[in-house]
Amino acid sequence: MKLTVKFIGVTLVASLVPLTWVGIRVVRETESSLRASTERLQRGLAERTAEAAKTQMDGAVNLLTLAARNIDGNRPGTAALEPLLNNYPILMDLWVYDAKGQPRANLHRLGPAPGIPPKMWGAVRKEIQERGYFSGPWETPKGTAPRRLIAVPRVDSSLRTVGYVVARINLYVLSESLQGLDLGTEGQAYLITKKGDLLAHSLSENIFRSGFTPPPDWISTDWIDGEHRDPEGQQILVARAPLAEQDAWAFYLQPIETALATVTALKKRIQRSLLLAAGFAALLALGLSGFITRPLRKFLSAVRGMQEGHFDSLVDVRSSDELGEIAQAIRDAQPVLEKKVRDSVLGKMSRLLSHDMRQPIQALRNSLDTIVQHVTGADDTARRHLTLSGEALDWMDDFIEDILTVGRERPLVPRRMDLGQVAQNVLAKLKIPDGIVVTKLFAANSPPCSVDEKEVRKAVANLIKNAFEVLGNAGRIELTTRPAEGGVSLTISDNGPGIPEEKKAKLFEEFTTKSSGTGLGLLVVKRVMERHNGKIEIASGPQGTHVTLWFPLSISG
Repeated sequence: MKLTVKFIGVTLVASLVPLTWVGIRVVRETESSLRASTERLQRGLAERTAEAAKTQMDGAVNLLTLAARNIDGNRPGTAALEPLLNNYPILMDLWVYDAKGQPRANLHRLGPAPGIPPKMWGAVRKEIQERGYFSGPWETPKGTAPRRLIAVPRVDSSLRTVGYVVARINLYVLSESLQGLDLGTEGQAYLITKKGDLLAHSLSENIFRSGFTPPPDWISTDWIDGEHRDPEGQQILVARAPLAEQDAWAFYLQPIETALATVTALKKRIQRSLLLAAGFAALLALGLSGFITRPLRKFLSAVRGMQEGHFDSLVDVRSSDELGEIAQAIRDAQPVLEKKVRDSVLGKMSRLLSHDMRQPIQALRNSLDTIVQHVTGADDTARRHLTLSGEALDWMDDFIEDILTVGRERPLVPRRMDLGQVAQNVLAKLKIPDGIVVTKLFAANSPPCSVDEKEVRKAVANLIKNAFEVLGNAGRIELTTRPAEGGVSLTISDNGPGIPEEKKAKLFEEFTTKSSGTGLGLLVVKRVMERHNGKIEIASGPQGTHVTLWFPLSISG
């Protein structure tokens, strides 16, 4: 169908390129305009956030100034401070100092707290002289609202400074004021000191939000409004405004998808228009390309013949164009299709074999057990033949089970198990030759896997039996489990001579030539791992062979 595809492609290009170019230009110009408008809106919201914070701070200063006017200038005491502390929760601590900076009265909400140390009074007086009040540095205790010291002068009737009123204010109202702002869809507002401490934010679920750490570029002096990342690493659009005289910044942010939702919607509308145009062009191309596909119809009968099992029903087309490529593709597909048919037949035969052979095998086993019970005083020859008969039946039973594992399509019956325990169950039922030492290194922290125990035990048993055959009468086998790459691995290692190079390429063929066994061992392992969505790796050399089975924690798909 390449000719049809090419014809449709040419038609689509010819019709859609001009339309696409116009659409891209419209999107770019509109996106630029809308983005600029969005960024201006965000800067305005950041400035609104800063103004709201400034209003709250000014309110605290005004409250303290009013309190200073109502305190007795001659004998200030705690009685004058109690109504202020009781009526204004924003006040945490109150002090009255004389003109020399000596404390005259104090009252605290949560117990004694430090006020203004003597060495700071020079800066306090200077700042009060310059702007009428003093604001100390931000205090941001973990898990509580930010605080700061504020001082205002007390003056007499001749406007002479006779002392100072100092308060430590609790600025939880900053977050409340931000939550009351209209911040738009998914908009958030933050107040952050220039040192990176969080003062307030608009997220209602946790006003104090302990553990907040702004990204370094948020508090950089080289700040540029636009795209940034939030503390969780998400892409956002941010604007920043200075918080006048407060040594802090106000931030307004929105997720990129929300901030640029209008641009995204415009893109989608243009894309839909392009798709509609593409559909119309495709229909037109299909109508015009009908005459091109007629020569390909003769291949249809050949393909249908292959579906019915006639793999020699090919059309002998020898050309250098697409028709020749199609003919070659069909020839290349023939062995693949033949293999699929063969695998299907193998599956059906395995089910037939298990049904027709297992019953007579079981009957022979029962008869053999009966003969053993009734034969007394048998000589060595009789006992040896009885043993050989039992081993032959075991071999036939293993062979049928291997055929079933490779060919059957029964659903897995998974349950969560520890791979080390599965391997231990296999070893418990195997007869380990006297000269072979088996070591088990099962990781205690390996999580359980979802596996079909019967199939996994069969795969592990085949690998261990292979190692027995390689080692003969002496050697070491080591079984190791460990967590690996989102799953668990089981490695079976031996110190044998390794796998010969000429056999490595044929490890997973259906049948191999062996002096013993069924010849299906590794094919069974491969089939089990495929059904469990696992992986198998084999590393072999002169020092031995290592087979690693990796299982995911759960079977999917």
